[in-house]
Amino acid sequence: MENSIEKKFHDEIIKLCDDNKSSNNSIFTRERYRETIGNVKEAKLSSKKTALQRYFLRQYDVLSVAGIEKLIRKGGEIFYYCTVDELYPLIRTAHSGVGHGGIHKTYKELKNNLPISAEKSRTETTKLVVRPITSTDFNSRCQVDLVDYQSCPDGEYKWIMHYQDHLTKFSVLRPLKTKRAAEVAYQLTDIFLLLGAPHILGRWTNGGDSNFGASNLPLRGNKVELWEGGSKSVGFVYSPRFLKHKGCVHEGMMHAVDWFPTILDMAGFNKGKRRKTFGHIDAVSQWKYLKRCRGSGRNEFVYQIDDYVAKSAAIRVGDYKLILGEPRVVDFSLDPNGGFTIKLADPNSTDIRLFNLKNDPTESNNLASRLPKKVKKMKMRLDELRRDSLPTAFPVFESNEIGSPNNIVSIDWCSV
Repeated sequence: MENSIEKKFHDEIIKLCDDNKSSNNSIFTRERYRETIGNVKEAKLSSKKTALQRYFLRQYDVLSVAGIEKLIRKGGEIFYYCTVDELYPLIRTAHSGVGHGGIHKTYKELKNNLPISAEKSRTETTKLVVRPITSTDFNSRCQVDLVDYQSCPDGEYKWIMHYQDHLTKFSVLRPLKTKRAAEVAYQLTDIFLLLGAPHILGRWTNGGDSNFGASNLPLRGNKVELWEGGSKSVGFVYSPRFLKHKGCVHEGMMHAVDWFPTILDMAGFNKGKRRKTFGHIDAVSQWKYLKRCRGSGRNEFVYQIDDYVAKSAAIRVGDYKLILGEPRVVDFSLDPNGGFTIKLADPNSTDIRLFNLKNDPTESNNLASRLPKKVKKMKMRLDELRRDSLPTAFPVFESNEIGSPNNIVSIDWCSV
């Protein structure tokens, strides 16, 4: 089928060439292409040029690319002429590159990719020193390739996305219907939620563990605690193309779950009919606020609602943070042999703590007794969210089956 279409295309183009014998015809057969290159070279060497030779020199020039002579259009911006035999593969590649998006998108793709400016062509001849990309950890750098399977599709799937860790060569393959940015972004987000985003994108964690030398100062608390030191994280976004402000610090409220709709929004997949594909997402896109480096798409978030084990809860509304019960969810203690034990913090604590994080980011001044109405209102909001939330899931760690030491599940003890 493909060969018959290409043959029909080729025959129609040849017919146009036969109907137009003019010297300014921009459609070149292979013979006319070589002949024109010879005419241009001969005109350059001629001391007394004819009218036809002057025409060739005004219209064309010859450029040597990797030892191969190419016919180009004379002028500031360089256009390569191609032969009839090269037309169909070029158009087919451009058509596939835009996801079979129609004549206008295909023409735009051809227009963007075929012209090569004189400045770019000069740059290509310079010798560049290529620095190798090195990785020292798993998931520090990853690469993504799209493999074209349009010639042998599996139903509606015509592409394969290959996601590979740079260091270990660990790979994840995902089928794609198209190679549009929105579909690729969705699959990448799913992989990030499975493996974590590569370090180069800016990874962060929920506070450092002081038992192993980390410090969260000046914030209060430790890892796995409801204090800001055990929950607040920093991240960064880099984009010279999309960000309106550079080198700014965004102070807007953002929860980790907001990255999913934010990335979808960046890829144009969070609007209109596409947005309905995912149904309700319990998060908000922060993309427009990150772009202008101010504001936030949310005014509250829940740190924790645990009615079963720690029996504690915490919520943030605006500048205020309410903690009910013991902020320490568990206690870690090191033993002389280098291991550590875990025990639950006090589940019977009835302490109430209220902080204004804007004025008191270190959580030093408890305002609960001075602002009882604020405490009551935030407790009511917690109760509303508790009614709509799912029960807390506590996995049972079976160390004998998975070989994990110290009765905990960890990703650090296993070396690949």
